[in-house]
Amino acid sequence: MAQMAQKTELLTMTEQVGKLSGSASTIKRKRKFLDVATQTRGNITKATKEAHIGRRTFYNWMEQDPEFAALYEEIQESIIDLIVDRAYHFALGIPQLDDQGNFKGWKIKPDAGTLQLLLRTLGRSRGFSEKTSIELEANIPFIHASEAVKRLVEHAQIL
Repeated sequence: MAQMAQKTELLTMTEQVGKLSGSASTIKRKRKFLDVATQTRGNITKATKEAHIGRRTFYNWMEQDPEFAALYEEIQESIIDLIVDRAYHFALGIPQLDDQGNFKGWKIKPDAGTLQLLLRTLGRSRGFSEKTSIELEANIPFIHASEAVKRLVEHAQIL
């Protein structure tokens, strides 16, 4: 169901190309690329090949046409959303239920590694992170670079 909604969202988004810049043929080529990019899940190599444009042309469009760049970025964001949705299935598993709705096993077993990855990335603001912060309080005097150089020279002269 989520996949169908995702596909509908992508198709609707690529139809909103009224503000693309360029000649009529360039706009047509940009629309073709965006349609193909949606189908190839944002794969630039496949999309440029199927849309019959050069990779450099794609990057020029990205730099020169903010509307094109925004539409392509929307495709990328939608793909990331789809991947995260699929990752949830792997992280939490998909239970197999009997006719009465009782648990009888797993279609897909939960995966602890995927769950940890989702928590570390999506749950960072709630404290799920591998980073450790250490706060130290110390009375350490600040030495300006010129003072440090002067001390090194003095120390070198003693040696």
